[in-house]
Amino acid sequence: MRFHYTVLYVLISSIILLPHLHADKRTTNEPVGMVTSLRGEASTERGEKLFPLTLGLELLSGDQITVVKGTLGIVYYQGDFIELKEGEVFQLGVSIATSVFRSQNPTRGVPENESVVVADNGFTRSVHKDRLSQLEYISGIRGDNTIVSLSPRLAIAEPLSPFYWFDGDTTASERSHTYIFLLKNEKGNVVQRVEFEANSGCLNAFQLSNAKTSIRMIPLEHYFWAVFRSGMESADEGAFASFVVTDSASLRYAEKTRSELSSLFESGKLDEMSFHMILSMQYLDERERLFADALPHLLWLAEHFGASEFTSEHIANVLKRFGNQVAPVAQYLARKFEIQK
Repeated sequence: MRFHYTVLYVLISSIILLPHLHADKRTTNEPVGMVTSLRGEASTERGEKLFPLTLGLELLSGDQITVVKGTLGIVYYQGDFIELKEGEVFQLGVSIATSVFRSQNPTRGVPENESVVVADNGFTRSVHKDRLSQLEYISGIRGDNTIVSLSPRLAIAEPLSPFYWFDGDTTASERSHTYIFLLKNEKGNVVQRVEFEANSGCLNAFQLSNAKTSIRMIPLEHYFWAVFRSGMESADEGAFASFVVTDSASLRYAEKTRSELSSLFESGKLDEMSFHMILSMQYLDERERLFADALPHLLWLAEHFGASEFTSEHIANVLKRFGNQVAPVAQYLARKFEIQK
């Protein structure tokens, strides 16, 4: 009988201890966040390796970060943001609550006033590893001289985003041309027709001056748009890109996110680079899938702070989502932004 009680005691003890043993395994080498800004120089010690930090680099629990010069912004996938300053040594836990500063003796945790919540629902990790230079090999996609109406496509929650388009014709004697922008509603009626000057051979951004009145942000409202050379307008539906206003829940969430992040940026609690990084992460989140709204922020990061694996991979992911005619745009952006190894 004693044997049976002993076995029962061991089994019960094992069941009680299993969650704790599992929690211990999660204390190191688990992806917990990402670098959202770097103004200066910082490195991380991971095991026996020491390597420099870059924009968009994924961080693991157990990483010991040293800010050599300037400042470093970090966002946790759970939704917390912290900015580290020059000379600080910071060890990441599985959350902001279990992370510690090791640059001081004794070590200390993170006070509430030194971090801010930037995502109530946290972030989902990205698993996309395509690069811009890889997209030109997608079968069935040609890189000819047709004008590509790039973005917006799919769902949107931001009415003021630019319309991105690309004229790949660089054979003309003059790069500057007259173009026509057309925007139609779901009934096929022309909502906007604008004539303007722009260059071929580069990515162009057209901003509607009256976007708020032209695009009604009514859930599930559809629109079609295209850019043509003057005198070459077409009624062919295949020449038009389309987008739809997202559902009401996503609209409310996107507006709340923009408002809160803008407030943090304006108050100085969030730097400009992190503002664009975090907003793009929110839009790229598979739970929202607002890829067109993420693109302006990704292009801003690439333009102002150079290429990184984060911008290259996520711009490539957005272009793949948009589908047909992506190759000429991908080739152009790869030449302009592709990270140099």
